[in-house]
Amino acid sequence: MSVEEAPKRPVKRGDITREKAFDMLAEYISVAPEALLALPDPDSAVDAEGWSAKEVIGHLIDTAANYQQRFVRIQLEPLLSFPGFDPQGWVAVQRYAERPWAEVVALWVAVNSHLLHTVRGIAPEHLVKPCLIGHDKPCTPEWMIADYAGHLRHQLRRLGVIES
Repeated sequence: MSVEEAPKRPVKRGDITREKAFDMLAEYISVAPEALLALPDPDSAVDAEGWSAKEVIGHLIDTAANYQQRFVRIQLEPLLSFPGFDPQGWVAVQRYAERPWAEVVALWVAVNSHLLHTVRGIAPEHLVKPCLIGHDKPCTPEWMIADYAGHLRHQLRRLGVIES
């Protein structure tokens, strides 16, 4: 079955439209760094999953990096099939726990600021291109934008640095 023939994901993820995703990303980039830097112990596990705040933010950096290359390629290539990624492996290999906390937070801000800049410039015709990621159902870049914003919201709530 081709990408075009496969069942598609909805255009938005739950309550998140593309414009709302832009607003969420801009807000988180603005407010989260201060709250992150105020965490008393970014090296301790934040929950039963065992990741520290450094590793959770590292995971968000990795997720943004994966989405960043997808958002660039959707504008340059006709048919898109992306590999999935192993979050545990990426965090382990990049050793975020060994980095100074302020550097991890600064990298997160920089990566997300650039991601937001990139997605705001995607032309409408590219937002509806069908894509495959790993073995999941086909999706569109518009869905990926909302998915990333929702994932970011979930992880920042997990750390207790945002409420909404």
